[in-house]
Amino acid sequence: MAQLISKVQYKIFETGEFVEIRERGFEETIALINSYPWNTEREKIEISLTNPSITIEGKHNDFLKLSVYYHQKFALHYFDDKQTLYTRSFTHLQDAFPFIQMFFGQVPFVPTGFRKENTLFQSNLKHFVTQDFRYFLTPGSIRKYFWSTCSFSSIMSVIFIFTGFKFASFSMPAWFWLWLLAMFIAMGGGVHLVFFFRYVKYARGKIFVMSRGNDVFYFGEKDNPVKYNKKDLLNYTIKMVRGSRNPYSVFAVAKLNLKDGTIIQIPNILVGDSEIAHKLYAYKCVIDQGVPLL
Repeated sequence: MAQLISKVQYKIFETGEFVEIRERGFEETIALINSYPWNTEREKIEISLTNPSITIEGKHNDFLKLSVYYHQKFALHYFDDKQTLYTRSFTHLQDAFPFIQMFFGQVPFVPTGFRKENTLFQSNLKHFVTQDFRYFLTPGSIRKYFWSTCSFSSIMSVIFIFTGFKFASFSMPAWFWLWLLAMFIAMGGGVHLVFFFRYVKYARGKIFVMSRGNDVFYFGEKDNPVKYNKKDLLNYTIKMVRGSRNPYSVFAVAKLNLKDGTIIQIPNILVGDSEIAHKLYAYKCVIDQGVPLL
């Protein structure tokens, strides 16, 4: 019988986070399922596709995930190569084993007795594939960040400046040009560009690696990041200004404060402050409403 990759997900994990990832045969996969702490992991959860589970990767870009389900039941989720989702629930764990055996031996797998889910407009692949949780700058991520933080204010400021030049002349008094510059800054374009370029300069060439379920994380130069441990965190600070009308509100910096006095700064051009909070859910967060300048 085939050897297929199987992997484990616990309830504190985030979407795409798995451990114990390796190839196993059917019998070894069943042993992994039987040793999983289902009762403990089932406590205080909300049912979703990212839940306590064992996921098996097929040979044809398909997946079979055994997870906890409603009313103390279990569910098999089959996700085929066309990204169609099928579900079948079971009262007893062992009732799912024949279908798992079929997944190992039957090509292609036919989800007989499974219910086809209506998942229009949902992106369910992320619940099955393994993510590496590495965050670094790419041309695409820089463009996306610029568009979300600077595009509107910059365009409006350029229009304002262009209009000012069109109806002015170089003989205008100095106070006019100072006023024009002040308006450029006040409308956000100047402020946003200063922050944008400072964030890019700081984050370029760096990498941040962190997931919710793993205590070990990395930050530093992309070729040689420094290894850290969440257990060494004293707390973390999110430096941000609230209020949609404030020109600084689209920028944020997470400061990880270690017990030895080390401070690690992560600007939201690398990873969003809400994602940092999600990953560090077990640690104390302090909100600093100061200007988030690096």
